[in-house]
Amino acid sequence: MAEHTAEDLFAQGLKAAEKNDFTTAAGCYQQAADMGHPEAIFELGICYLFGDGVTEDREKGLALITRAKDAGNATALAMLAKYYLTEAPENMAGQSLIRDAVRNGNNTVLDLLKQVCKAVPDRVKLYADDLKPVAVTDDDALFALLQYHMQRDEMAAIHFLEEMVELNCRTARYHLGMCYMDGVIVEKDEEKALALLRGLGDNA
Repeated sequence: MAEHTAEDLFAQGLKAAEKNDFTTAAGCYQQAADMGHPEAIFELGICYLFGDGVTEDREKGLALITRAKDAGNATALAMLAKYYLTEAPENMAGQSLIRDAVRNGNNTVLDLLKQVCKAVPDRVKLYADDLKPVAVTDDDALFALLQYHMQRDEMAAIHFLEEMVELNCRTARYHLGMCYMDGVIVEKDEEKALALLRGLGDNA
């Protein structure tokens, strides 16, 4: 009888998982992972992370998922980012992983970061410097940062908008202009408001 390939074992693991037989699934993933199958390494990591079919071991699970990421599994990086953002936000290695992904233009990780920051504004303080360049053209990132500054101090929010205007953020220019137009937080100043709002028509 021919030996099963890593792909065969991985497929068997997936079928077992579909039937909620996670013990069999984890065993198949382990065999395929031992042969270097990136997707099996990832799935085995998930098993250990959540205790599906094996004894829960988060450290081992994260190590396996990291190994899968390094082996080219596209989903592994997003899974690690989600875990570190929601379950272990103070983990320094997790923060570095997320920062590197954002700086390298990984939109999946960036979207996760924005979602978490909007839901948990305090999380912004860990990633403010990474979100700021993105916020120039990304309204979700801008509002996550603005919400964070508003919770700290209303004038801090105004200073943040001013800083973003200096970086040519059009959305920040509009909101700062409306603050001066309506006298929100700052003293009403229609001349300053119009100067800011007129700037929205500039091409520069």
